[in-house]
Amino acid sequence: MTFDFPLWRRILVLAGPLILSMTAHMLMQFIDGLFLARHSEEAIAAIGPASMAAFCIGSLVFGAVGYTSVLTAHYFGAKQFNQIGPAIWQGIRLSVLAGAFSAALGVAGIPIFALVGHSPLVQRYESQYFLIISAGMAFSFLGTAISGFFTGRGKTLTVMIIQLSAVGLNTLLAYGLIFGRLGLPALGVAGAAVATVTAQALSAGLFVVCFLRREYRGEFQTWAGRRWNGEMMVRLVRFGLPNGFRFFAEIAAWSFFLFFVGRIGTTELAATSIAWRINGVAFFPIIGLSEAVRILVGQAQGRKEPQESAHVTWQGLMLSELWMLATAALFVLFPRGWYAIFLGDAGYTPAVTELGVVLLRFVAAYCLLDAANIVVCGSLVAAGDTRWTFWASLAAHGVFIGSLFLADALKLGLYPEWAFATIFVMALALVWMLRFRTNRWKYIPVIRAEVGEL
Repeated sequence: MTFDFPLWRRILVLAGPLILSMTAHMLMQFIDGLFLARHSEEAIAAIGPASMAAFCIGSLVFGAVGYTSVLTAHYFGAKQFNQIGPAIWQGIRLSVLAGAFSAALGVAGIPIFALVGHSPLVQRYESQYFLIISAGMAFSFLGTAISGFFTGRGKTLTVMIIQLSAVGLNTLLAYGLIFGRLGLPALGVAGAAVATVTAQALSAGLFVVCFLRREYRGEFQTWAGRRWNGEMMVRLVRFGLPNGFRFFAEIAAWSFFLFFVGRIGTTELAATSIAWRINGVAFFPIIGLSEAVRILVGQAQGRKEPQESAHVTWQGLMLSELWMLATAALFVLFPRGWYAIFLGDAGYTPAVTELGVVLLRFVAAYCLLDAANIVVCGSLVAAGDTRWTFWASLAAHGVFIGSLFLADALKLGLYPEWAFATIFVMALALVWMLRFRTNRWKYIPVIRAEVGEL
């Protein structure tokens, strides 16, 4: 396949604000980890499992309400503009209901941390962070649902501005609330969670204000479309829920991974939590680029141009691989430098850093194919192939979790568990590419050709 540089430019222009948005999200996680690593070893160890567990609860909803961007892209490509507002409003309803459910699960899920065998102080920190993040998850759900109105139409600059505003607030609050600076109380790990939830609330509020602007109310029905629309809700759930379950299976598997690493030791968990955040340097920008590819695929599918969808996907994958190769090289060449950013002069630095040198080699290895997990799978989802991707993901992640149980039972240690993870990531990428090449995704009817037709 030849390089299509004009298409690359088109993808990058669309993806630029999204990449900055995803980078901003990565920075939010990176900064929290940076501050907590300087707080204590137990704090940085706890943040990994706790954040993954909270995200695991929310992943089912994120996958479902996030499908508003795909529906918007399809309707936009099909020029059915008056269906976009109603689609977003069904996502808003789903977000509010799920937010209340998430808060309840946050309380019920705390005993999990007592079962996995982490040290008492790490367990206490995990419970604090998990409870606060779960309680505030509704803001994140809401922001995700409404952001689909902008991303699905390719209006990514608005998303970038809102996300960067949230990151700025999170940085200030995390610094103040973790260490007791800027006139704020020193709350440690709980402070990091409060900062994150507050930033998500700001983001959701800004999305609401922008969505309800007068200029959108006529053409896109952003106010008149607030009424209950059973057919639209069914469409959102039909395609979004399998996507949410796929996302849930993925996050659950990686939560198991962090829990099992924590059973090996606090130092191993601290090194893994930092490697996880360093990995975001490679991972999150590609999510932004993948979102741009999803938009173009969704719009092309709405226009009934599947060949254009395929072309966009493969070109987006090639572009993503260039970034992944560059970051993989940086991880291998400068591993201690990456860990030094987090640890500074912390007293527990040497042991964590030496483990991290090896862990970043694993990260570099799976980066070689991880772009396909993000870009190609994203295109399949954008085309409506959510049921197949769910079942394939469920089977693959089940095998991965089984390998982790085996490694834990045999006490194989840190590096074999990371080796299993690396093999899994690379194998799953091949699964998505093979599915995409079958072309079975090309003719899935995500929206009706005529509005209101059953």
